[in-house]
Amino acid sequence: MAFKKIFKGGGGGPREAEYSIEDLIVLERYEEAEQRLQEKLKKTPRDLYSQLRLAEVCVVRGHGLKAVDIYTYVADCYSEDGFYDKAIAALAKAQKLAPLDEGLQKRVVRLQALKQLEHSRSFFIEGLAGTVEGSALERLSPVELQMVWKKLAPTALVQRLPPEQLRKFASGLELRSYEAGRTLAVRGGTDRVLFLVVSGLVEAVTGGDGPRAESLRSFTTGDLLGDWPLLEQRPWPATLIAREPVTVLALTRPGLEKVLLGNPDPRGLLDALRGQRNDQELALMVRRLERPNEE
Repeated sequence: MAFKKIFKGGGGGPREAEYSIEDLIVLERYEEAEQRLQEKLKKTPRDLYSQLRLAEVCVVRGHGLKAVDIYTYVADCYSEDGFYDKAIAALAKAQKLAPLDEGLQKRVVRLQALKQLEHSRSFFIEGLAGTVEGSALERLSPVELQMVWKKLAPTALVQRLPPEQLRKFASGLELRSYEAGRTLAVRGGTDRVLFLVVSGLVEAVTGGDGPRAESLRSFTTGDLLGDWPLLEQRPWPATLIAREPVTVLALTRPGLEKVLLGNPDPRGLLDALRGQRNDQELALMVRRLERPNEE
């Protein structure tokens, strides 16, 4: 009896129901394989292996546009889960079927950027986690480190530096917090430190926090302040005051030395730290206010 359940009529070939999807593909019974795959995917649409097999079957059957849609869906699923290499590979297969589709190339470029950003995230957090023992950064939980990254990820500096450079830069940083009303730096001061604003609002004024202090401009997440005192050994061009609770990543002279030691591209990093030229802008604003007739 058992023998008859396995073999049709007790001596023929396997019953149709005994064929797996892979058997049907090997036997080149693609129409049946496609039907079985579609039935399976109605129940488990996120079965990406089966989706890819369905796309391959569609290609063999000449249903190229349908295969492109499937590869695109698979790429979206992989990218949602952070598997950017697999997502790009799926789109590459779609591009072979639709080489003139500019939308596919735009998707690939976007995924490559996300892949780069993911590398930057892991390297940056690794650098922050490896800072000086006993520092405020060392006491942050993994979730808090992720929050710091989330705030800084879209900023110009993070977008500019490659992952390895980000890790090197982050390894020299200190975390500092200032309550509203606290002073970060004083005009004419010589504190050798550069601030990367993580959160909050920093106001630059001409002098102290008194009635005669004139506001110059405000800075927030991603802004760099202090390239003059740290990199050029020049005094602070303006006074910086926290107008709301502020968190910054600070790069001191010892931190800078650590960042530059063994750095394969020190010039690239220094150029990035000078790139916003906020200190230069503040100095020019102060000069225009105090010497209006010189312009």
